[in-house]
Amino acid sequence: VNGVRVSSFTEIRDVPSEAILRADILPEEVALKYGYPADQRVMNLVLRPRFRAIVAEGGYRTSTDFEGGDTADVHANLFTVFDGKRLLVDAKASGRRELIESDLDIAVPRPDAAFRTLVPEQQTSALNITLTRPINEGLAATINGTVETTNSNSLLGVNTLTMADPLRRESNSITGHLGGTLVGSVGLWRWTATGNLDRSDSESNTQRVVGGVAYLDTTDAVSTSSELQLQVNRSFLRLPAGQISATVTGSAESLNFETNALRANVASMGELSRDTFTGKANIDVPVFKRGRFGPEFLGDVSLNLNAAVADFSDFGTLNTVGAGMNWSPIGKLRFIASYSAEETPPTVQQIGNPVSVTPGLQAYDFNRGETVIISRVEGGNAALKADSRDVIKLGMNLKPFDKLDLNFQANYVYTHIEDPIAAFPTATSQIEAAFPSRFTRDTTGRLTAIDARPINFDERNTEQLRYGFNLRMPFGRQPPARPAGGFQGQRPAQFHQFTFPVDLLAVESLTA
Repeated sequence: VNGVRVSSFTEIRDVPSEAILRADILPEEVALKYGYPADQRVMNLVLRPRFRAIVAEGGYRTSTDFEGGDTADVHANLFTVFDGKRLLVDAKASGRRELIESDLDIAVPRPDAAFRTLVPEQQTSALNITLTRPINEGLAATINGTVETTNSNSLLGVNTLTMADPLRRESNSITGHLGGTLVGSVGLWRWTATGNLDRSDSESNTQRVVGGVAYLDTTDAVSTSSELQLQVNRSFLRLPAGQISATVTGSAESLNFETNALRANVASMGELSRDTFTGKANIDVPVFKRGRFGPEFLGDVSLNLNAAVADFSDFGTLNTVGAGMNWSPIGKLRFIASYSAEETPPTVQQIGNPVSVTPGLQAYDFNRGETVIISRVEGGNAALKADSRDVIKLGMNLKPFDKLDLNFQANYVYTHIEDPIAAFPTATSQIEAAFPSRFTRDTTGRLTAIDARPINFDERNTEQLRYGFNLRMPFGRQPPARPAGGFQGQRPAQFHQFTFPVDLLAVESLTA
């Protein structure tokens, strides 16, 4: 926002669109300068220098054909911008009435239709506050906090012990987020520090009757994650075509996931954690500069090199390297070419989720053409390998007119991934031939079990071609240039703009 990195998306999620003067989608190489991976794009939101809005709205939705499922919601938003200061307060709340199966006009209803919900009763609320303030010259801070709650109640059918009460499931969750950004400079070095702390707690209580015995199953899952990142950049060593610039980023992340469950009076516990330490470096070197150094027909040419090392506490050390070139033969035309080689680990859940076996499931045996009852194994796979991917990208951007904001883009991306990680696919004959150890058969050849834990494929190749254009046109009165002392109480003229994006995509993918 206004050229400063945000700590998380929640900082800008509730910003009114009327407060945004323009949105710039920056070239891919800019992502490296802001500490993001090379394959991501950076969007810069430029806010109006002075803005204030208070919005309140409410809604109610219902059906004319049946009772139940009604929803009511309210939303209030305050957003102000003035002299580099920003304040956002956004509050939401909604409530939904349950929709019971017997509320519908079903020709042959189930016997327990009056004890079963199609849409559960639910209440949600959310509060998001963001504050940005300059502290002193060259130093500014942003702090963001959010809290969200959800409560729902479902009916799961009749209680066969009483035949008069429904079985219920109650679910509750609360999620909190605290994040912040600190931006400053020391000499020629400009630095940005970001931090985030997230915690969510979800629990549910489910009533069941099995074999004439009543059970109350409970689950409780708590997820805690934290992240701290420091990024520094500066320009140095002036070359004939310009100055070399460098960006160095260091980050530390921690994830902890705890679960407690009680099912049929049997308790189980689980805990997964991962600590990640990452170091990244990017350097941009100008080679030719139009009108200053190099042949005129070459225009502007620059190169960048980047590398990253990440250490995962539960997996090991993985590396990323990349290089790119930017060429602008004329001011209105720009080409980009980049290459990156990256290693990506499986997620904590893909490795460490507890292994569970679910018996009595129906499955179709493609080899014998019959439906059988099997046991299905699910959970984490500690034998998963990290995938390694090579990405080649070629891009073009053309802005043919000076006064008309019209941009044409085209991008070609080729991705080759070795050992890609994926969920276990549908158990066809071809999949069984590729992964015979995942299928268990008895002495007669009948399928009895499938191991459906995540797997590594051999390779995946994807080609993507994306092209299109963006047209943005202002209309109506335009705001005057802002005086040095601000608007001094005068109301600025209204500003309107029309954006017409067109984006076409063609993708071809092959997995072995």
